[in-house]
Amino acid sequence: MEQQADRFCSLNMDSVNAKARSVRNEDAAAGETSTSSSVPQKQQQILYPLGFKTIYELCAKLDSKEIAKGSSDLLRQLLKDNFSRRLNDPWPDIERHSKLLRVTVAAASSTQTDMAQMTHDFLLRVLDTTVVRDTVHKHILPMMWDEKKRNRAGAELVKSFIKLLQLAFEQLPTKANELVMYTQSTLGVLRDESIRTGAWWSDDLAANVDRLEAQFNAYIKQKQQGVSVPLKKPLEKTFGPPPENFRSLSIVPVKEDMVAVEDPCMLPNKTDGRYDDSEHYLDVQFRRLREYFVRPLRDGIRLYHNGGGTGSGQANLFLYTDVRIEAPHLHKMSGEMLCTARFKAPKRGCLHKRLIGGSLVCLSCDDFHENFIFAVVADRNICKLATGKVGLFFETPAQIVHDTIYRMIESNAYFDNSMYGLQLTYLHVLRSLQAIEEDEPIPFATYLVEANTNPELPYYLRRHRLVNFISILAEKKATLTQEITNGSSASSVPPTVATDKPHRMVHVRYIHERVTCTELGLDESQFKALQLAVTSELAVIHGPPGTGKTYVGLQIARLLLANERLWNPDRKHPMLVVSFNNHALDQFLEGIADFVKGGSNAIIRVGRRCQNERLQPFVLYNMRKSNSFRLPKDLRAVYCKAKGEQIALCESMEMDSKIIVQLATKLVKLDLLLDCIIPRHSDQFVSQGQSAKAHRANIFIDWLTLVGSVASGDSQPGPFGHKMNASLVRELMYDGMPEFAAKNATYRTGARSQYDAYRWFNEHAKDPDVNVPIREVQDWPPMQAVNQLVDEGYVYDVAVDALVAQGMDVQRALDHLHRLFGRLHVQDDVQSVEQDEPNAEQEVNDAELYDGEVFDGERDDCFEKDDITEQPKKEVNVDDMFEPTEAELTEVGEQDDRRERTKRYLPHILMALPMKDEEADEVLDIWTLPLHRRWLLYQSWVAKLRSQYMRSLHEKEKLYGAARKRVKEIHKMANIDLLRSARVIGMTTTSAAMHQATLRTIQPRVVIMEEAAEVLEAHLVTSLTEGCQHAILIGDHKQLRPNPALLERMKKLDLDMPLLERLVNNNFPYATLTNQHRMRPEIARSLMPHFYEKLQYHEAVSNYPHVRGVIKDMVFINHPTPECACTLFDSYTNQFEAEFAVHLARYLLRQSYQPQQITVLCAYVDQMLQTRELAMKVMGASHGVHIELVDSYHGEESDIIILSLVRSNNPDGEIGFLSVPNQVCVALSRAKIGLFCLANLDFLAKHSDLWREIRQSLDKVGAVQRFLPVKCVMHGFEQTIATAEDFDIKCPEGGCQERCSVQLECGHICSKPCHVYDPQHKSVACIEPCARTCTSSFKHPCKKQCSQDCGDCEIMVTKELHCGHKTEAACHLELDEIVCKVPCKNILACGHMCAARCSQPCTTSCEAIVRRKLSCGHKMDVRCFEDPKSVACTTLVSMEWPNCKHRIDVPCEKITGEKSSKLRGSMMKESIGQAMHWVKCPECNEDIGGESHRLVASSQEAPEMVHGDPNELRG
Repeated sequence: MEQQADRFCSLNMDSVNAKARSVRNEDAAAGETSTSSSVPQKQQQILYPLGFKTIYELCAKLDSKEIAKGSSDLLRQLLKDNFSRRLNDPWPDIERHSKLLRVTVAAASSTQTDMAQMTHDFLLRVLDTTVVRDTVHKHILPMMWDEKKRNRAGAELVKSFIKLLQLAFEQLPTKANELVMYTQSTLGVLRDESIRTGAWWSDDLAANVDRLEAQFNAYIKQKQQGVSVPLKKPLEKTFGPPPENFRSLSIVPVKEDMVAVEDPCMLPNKTDGRYDDSEHYLDVQFRRLREYFVRPLRDGIRLYHNGGGTGSGQANLFLYTDVRIEAPHLHKMSGEMLCTARFKAPKRGCLHKRLIGGSLVCLSCDDFHENFIFAVVADRNICKLATGKVGLFFETPAQIVHDTIYRMIESNAYFDNSMYGLQLTYLHVLRSLQAIEEDEPIPFATYLVEANTNPELPYYLRRHRLVNFISILAEKKATLTQEITNGSSASSVPPTVATDKPHRMVHVRYIHERVTCTELGLDESQFKALQLAVTSELAVIHGPPGTGKTYVGLQIARLLLANERLWNPDRKHPMLVVSFNNHALDQFLEGIADFVKGGSNAIIRVGRRCQNERLQPFVLYNMRKSNSFRLPKDLRAVYCKAKGEQIALCESMEMDSKIIVQLATKLVKLDLLLDCIIPRHSDQFVSQGQSAKAHRANIFIDWLTLVGSVASGDSQPGPFGHKMNASLVRELMYDGMPEFAAKNATYRTGARSQYDAYRWFNEHAKDPDVNVPIREVQDWPPMQAVNQLVDEGYVYDVAVDALVAQGMDVQRALDHLHRLFGRLHVQDDVQSVEQDEPNAEQEVNDAELYDGEVFDGERDDCFEKDDITEQPKKEVNVDDMFEPTEAELTEVGEQDDRRERTKRYLPHILMALPMKDEEADEVLDIWTLPLHRRWLLYQSWVAKLRSQYMRSLHEKEKLYGAARKRVKEIHKMANIDLLRSARVIGMTTTSAAMHQATLRTIQPRVVIMEEAAEVLEAHLVTSLTEGCQHAILIGDHKQLRPNPALLERMKKLDLDMPLLERLVNNNFPYATLTNQHRMRPEIARSLMPHFYEKLQYHEAVSNYPHVRGVIKDMVFINHPTPECACTLFDSYTNQFEAEFAVHLARYLLRQSYQPQQITVLCAYVDQMLQTRELAMKVMGASHGVHIELVDSYHGEESDIIILSLVRSNNPDGEIGFLSVPNQVCVALSRAKIGLFCLANLDFLAKHSDLWREIRQSLDKVGAVQRFLPVKCVMHGFEQTIATAEDFDIKCPEGGCQERCSVQLECGHICSKPCHVYDPQHKSVACIEPCARTCTSSFKHPCKKQCSQDCGDCEIMVTKELHCGHKTEAACHLELDEIVCKVPCKNILACGHMCAARCSQPCTTSCEAIVRRKLSCGHKMDVRCFEDPKSVACTTLVSMEWPNCKHRIDVPCEKITGEKSSKLRGSMMKESIGQAMHWVKCPECNEDIGGESHRLVASSQEAPEMVHGDPNELRG
């Protein structure tokens, strides 16, 4: 039987054994290396395999759910080397081996995207061991004859092993081929009927075998057909039950989503009753969320086609044309391969709504008929977007054809304001839903799936039911009226009374008996909500506007944190606070920060979009940057290895990038090209009898710049085989020589030099045929044609060759050169090496692409320097082209000649296009090619080299991306320790979806969901983990829902229904807060009954003060001004409302209200932007008034609200969002003491039943007006304001048209119009003329305004100084401050007049010029105070050379003193730091020698004899 088993599993076993041995050797070597560097060899410890005790403990933690399957905690435990050693050396006992496999599979089962790379690495590491072979050989195969192995442990082993094989086929298709043999063996055994009996076999085990067999057969079939395995399948378009498992569906849309005539199969949301099971629930949530985003794009394309391809505006699409997709590149921040899309840039004013990060786009090359490629915006920079560039992520980049022109669309439905967060979230949420396995329990499935309406106590309270209420006993708080009077916005918190704080331990079942709402500072409805939240493991709290949802939520959080010992005894499972948007989350966390204890780690805010300054110390990113944060010890080795790989790849990619850049900007050394040159060509660069190493570089340069074989000595003087030296001919013609005479001269003299040509011409000048072309030059091109090409930037030799090849046709020659080298410009000609350095910046940019680490991928400044539209100039660095040899040092002349030739031809060599491979293979002798074809051959070699480096770079980029993700995931593992140390963790639903593995590891016991009605159910479900024991949902489904702009079919399917509303509809117990503490009674009674039936009003709101400056506290200004539509973005503006709102805000500021007490709300984005721009013009940039969007102001409140509803008198009768009750509820419920609404109520009431009812309620209280009634606080005058201009006319300073007439402190009357602000006139500036005079005796009147400081009197007057002189000076100056400018009349000791002023001391050094005799006898002009003995004489003295008697003039100072000794006959000349001696006279060039001679000076002033060396005397 054993022999039969050996034969059964003999295929490819040798290769597997060899691989296993190599793994063991590598592990052993790694262990030796890791210890040898730090520990002496004698002290090195043996690394033993992981013990069974550890495996047993991990299994126990999995059973108790202390560790979740797929969590980073479990993965972290198994990253150690001793676990790999255990896999290579498993226990023979089947029970122990089954537990080993169970732990392995549990760690490798993580499908969360935030741990994908580490999971992939772990699974690869597992498959590289011998565990698969040992499992099959020692346990699976023996089951056929050993019944002892067919037991409970054997069943667990089979189940885990099947799961391991399934994971391998799904995640590691490259390794699957090695598992085929073992899979066949396993299936062969498990299909045997003889073993499928007994207690150990079960239907569940049989189902697992069936799934493995189906997966294996699909793999074999696809492998035989030679096709890749599709990762996900498209949604099928049929009605009835969903035909596929939602986990196999593509998250990103596919072609079938767009071309289907009918809508996709999708079951409606179960608003009433239960789901069939958990799979049904997840399927609905997944398809519901996916359709939520796909549908707008699908419908937009349908409308686009119905409009004939031209109605992109009607189709609600943004259309981008001429789109080209560049090759994939590494996005360093994310580690993903992105493609840059270049397109025709939109107008900059529209960019803020275009291509938001995370939005979905669709590309097509056939106008969206059959070709569909989908991508997600992954790298958006506003500056790059303005130039038409954006980074896209393609799940299948192989579909892109990079030389094809595409059209790209995005749906503007993604830009509804409630969608800003969702478009960044839905991919993560969809992946999280797919990651939930079939046998994995859904948190709170009893209520979410089975629709149970009897919530139990939280699990942690079922044994310990005493709760301490001492933390939330009330303290005295200020009343709402006091806070508003002080100019601050009060929160929706009821006033409370002072209460003693006894120790209160209360049984959870008797809270209502032991504690009163007065003691807790709550009203009755708030108290019931708190009681429900404590006693229900899933609690729902419904809070209408102003009822204190946030306050109640904070009190609940405070109570739970005070009793943390109950639900978090080990301090490893902190509370999680989740919200849809950052602002609501930060507001809630800031409230927690007021009472939470625990130091700087008490709260940790995940995500970097926190704008709250107080929370900045609690932001996770900032905490990680602190010096106190260090990686845990067990992760340091793993991190160092991963980081080392990342750094090594970074350096290698940087080097490859530099080389790739230099391939186009420098001449490549031959040694670098040898691998790209076929041997037949490379052998021709070896010179016979010479060192190949020493001379190969020179031969290569000669091949590129000379014609003929250098090796055979058959080089020709001309570069193209003819002997025309066009540059020499042009020089001769420039000096006056006729063209044909110049050509004849250059040919006859061999084009050696201009001197030889002129000598030949002078010798033949009398020859009548000197200007007649000889036969050899008749075919040379005319110089006029040559000059035309030279003016285009081509060198002479290239121009001549092109003309000869194209039959002297200038245009054809120019076209030929353009094809070869592209278009050149004169300024692109070769320059000096020192000046040719523009490319250095480009090299730096490429290097920066792979610079240091970006921690956790949170960085916004990547690729800012990639916006270079101009190509850099080619770098000409000749020094890098030659090998440093001894021959180079001695053959200076020859090497300089090579340098000159290389500099001349290098731009053309670099611009040449590569020769085709077939054409290059046909070349036998590379030396017979003309130069321009040699350049083409050279470029073909460079192209091959570039391809090699590009392939290498792309492979390294993929490895770097994996390494980058690996480092990020290690950091996330380290974050877990930091997060566990907190008491409260706060994150948005986006962060929760992105950090699923982290949440699964931490398993928060308590989750509070703020504004739970604002997001889809799928977002909230992914925020819950299996370890959650208590979830509290707080929100109001009658305000903002997930998206008020959904299509009709989505509404019919209840796609916009949040979880909170579904639970309420299913009669799940919930608490409603009924007392509102925000709106004054006039506002609440008129508006809120249309949304809430039993809303009551706290007594404090009745004491609100009236709004100053107006007659009514609530006014709806009904106007007929039509809207203005922005068709591109489906947004609208209303100029009348914008102007009126801004002027009304300024009017209220002048009533002494603070800017933070006034908010302008707009229904549309464009209206908000227009209002903000107008406010800056009217009130200044620092006005401080909040101008916000209605959607973004959910959860906020303000003392005074100015509401602009925008929609008015459009021909279609559309009112958009204003027809949605939730949206209207938010807009009308933000005000506290005053609400002023600008709207066309006639138009709204005509097209909406809701607005018709609201209009009737407003009419009853007289709130609808055609104008705004205002009242002057100072004089009591009442006026009406119908337009924005009326504010400036009727109440220019916030009062009335009367003058103020209040006497100021200066005695003048205030000339300003009536104003309410500053009644004491402390800041009012008097503009009357100043009546004060200056303090001097002149008493000049002040010419400034009364409120201005008089300052110093600047009037010029005549004053007599102490010296007796008179001068003009400013009136305020004292005599000691005035300087007398009269010249001094004193005589100096030398007899000259003093040159100083009267007010200055006399000079001590006379500067007068006098003529004095110097010590040498010459006379010179010097300054009076100078000593003649110290003055250098500059008189020239004539001296002669000894032999030729020529004379030179030298300064007298050079021949006096010690230098006049001898004549050495040489003259000094500086030359690059060396002294060069001339031994010839500069006049006659005669040899002088070094003899001594005596010279006679010829100067008339100094007739005496002097001596000197002319070389020294000339200086």
